[in-house]
Amino acid sequence: MGSAVQQTLMFLVQFIFGLYTFVIVLRLWLRAVYADYNHPFVAGIAKATTPLVRKLKKYIPDIRGVETASVVLLLLLILVKLFLISLIAGHIPSIGGLFVWALASLVEVCLDAAFYLMIIMAILSWMPNAQPALYGLLMQVTQPILQPVRRIVPLLGGMDLSPVVILVVIQVIEMLMVQPVIRAGINAAFH
Repeated sequence: MGSAVQQTLMFLVQFIFGLYTFVIVLRLWLRAVYADYNHPFVAGIAKATTPLVRKLKKYIPDIRGVETASVVLLLLLILVKLFLISLIAGHIPSIGGLFVWALASLVEVCLDAAFYLMIIMAILSWMPNAQPALYGLLMQVTQPILQPVRRIVPLLGGMDLSPVVILVVIQVIEMLMVQPVIRAGINAAFH
């Protein structure tokens, strides 16, 4: 199998699984903030994820308000993605290393979702004609993260710097905590 074919297959696997795992993280997040399921965006997320989540919910109950079936589905999808990427690269990973790699990748997906939501929120806040329903939904989703930071970081000339602080914190967490665990998982998976 040629290098270009391998790269293309890896890109497709990463894109497809990455997009769907992002949507599942959004489902979990929207559920956590009790988003209105009548909102078209929320309804679309629910429609895209419910078929697989419903199958797992038969066997996996919610725990303390967390839709555990979605978390398990998220982890399973990440495991499959990483296994497929390994196979495409010509390697068969060890189960233990693959699991560590997948758990760290799950944290990375959640942090990336928060990162992108903060960026979208910042962009929409600069647009005076932003769709109010979408902006309101993003406010509802991001408030639990922004509010504690707003208590600590004062406004600077009327500008809210809390999204910037959150973006920096997310990047620091990924660089110092998540990436080393991912590298350790990869090393364990292939040695």
